[in-house]
Amino acid sequence: MGGLWFPDDSGGYRLIHVKAANIAREIATRARSFDFMGMLDVLPDPDPILEKMGATAEVLRQIESDAHVFSCVQSRINGTLSKEWVLHEAGDDSRDTKIAEFVKENLNALDMNRVITGILSSPFYGFSASEIMWKAEGGNVVIDDIQEKPHEWFCFDAENRLKFVTRDNPSGELLPERKFILVRHMGSYKNPYGKRILSKCFWPFVFKKSSFKFWVIFTEKYGMPWPIGKYGRGATEQERSELLSKLEAMVQDGVAAVSEDTEIEIKEFERRASAEIYDKLIDACDSDMSKAILGQTLTTEIGDKGAYAASKTHMEVREDLILSDMALTSAGMNRAIAWLVAFNFADAQPPRFGWAQERAIKEAQAKRDKTLFDMGVKFPDSYFRETYYIPAPEKGEPVVQNPTLATKAARRRSGHDKVEEMAARALREAVDAFGEEAMDPLMRIIGEASDYDDLKERLKKAFPNLSDKKLSDLLGRAILAADMFGQHEAIELDGGD
Repeated sequence: MGGLWFPDDSGGYRLIHVKAANIAREIATRARSFDFMGMLDVLPDPDPILEKMGATAEVLRQIESDAHVFSCVQSRINGTLSKEWVLHEAGDDSRDTKIAEFVKENLNALDMNRVITGILSSPFYGFSASEIMWKAEGGNVVIDDIQEKPHEWFCFDAENRLKFVTRDNPSGELLPERKFILVRHMGSYKNPYGKRILSKCFWPFVFKKSSFKFWVIFTEKYGMPWPIGKYGRGATEQERSELLSKLEAMVQDGVAAVSEDTEIEIKEFERRASAEIYDKLIDACDSDMSKAILGQTLTTEIGDKGAYAASKTHMEVREDLILSDMALTSAGMNRAIAWLVAFNFADAQPPRFGWAQERAIKEAQAKRDKTLFDMGVKFPDSYFRETYYIPAPEKGEPVVQNPTLATKAARRRSGHDKVEEMAARALREAVDAFGEEAMDPLMRIIGEASDYDDLKERLKKAFPNLSDKKLSDLLGRAILAADMFGQHEAIELDGGD
């Protein structure tokens, strides 16, 4: 009897005996459950909207044709298309590099924007089924094209397998392996069709469409002034009919010819408040559809609500959805890449489809670092290069620098060089005067002296044979060089001005 080792409280492991048959097979299945769905060849679509309407995914295409919905869908898809896709090699050896180059060359030959757009129909329609067209080329099997196929052409059976519904087989036929890339949005065992975002837009879309219809009727009825004709009590039916025809012509042409005793009045209606009801209802419908597709509203409907902080937060929500779409795309493409590598390289690990890492510079951190730098805090060069992604220049490589800062730096270097030259000259003169063997005690005396007079007395005691004039001249040169060097350092710390 087999078993599994589980950790226990003592830090060791204990063996749990189980029957292999009980853990190797699937127990909870539709075929064994108290669910008649397991008896069907085609699993019904559990989408509550489509089920209630008795419709197919075709109704979702009508929703996508709405101008506002289409702009939201494009905004979300373009968020992923704007990212740069990359291939990560499976390993470090030359074979992994060769395989990655082979796969990349094949993918670059495809219209990747169209391929990715097809895969990203899955969040809106629940799933996407993209067919791979293979071809032989140069002794290899390569991808000739990847085409997304209409969602209403497919169904799932009781085992959640994708099937193609044909004219000859309305129950659908199973598809061959390594042929279709199936990507599902929040798919589950209970709902292999996935959750459709456009389905959540159904009722807002219906109410918006009805609102436009009634708004147009309202505009036709109350948007234009009404011409009212007045005729005498003794007017005949023919005269009344002729007056009505002339009023109708007046609405179109703006002019009418009537008899002298006929009176025409132009009456206008003030119904602006009523018209705003339709406008607000349409805005509410658009807002709900924006939330369903983008997770928020301000990226498409700034209006009078677009505070910067709220807009920034909503953009972060949209970015989370884009990251989710990128993960769906990677999952689908990795299936195709695995099949491509399996066809051409025996027992090889395929490279992984991914996305280039975007390294955004945080403005708040940059402002903080500048403030600390201005206060005198010293940062290592490596911190700035790692934090702000600034590569170190190669030897002899030209660098780009602010012209003003470059001028100040050149001026500081020039001043620094002159001060160093004066200090070196003073040191050479000191060596000539005292001798090289006396330099160590001389520097110790200078460091221990409390002021100029103390230094002079200490030097006289240490070097009694040095004349007062030569001693004073030498000390003056050294003190002047030290003073200039100190001033130069202070200016440099203060910003170079």
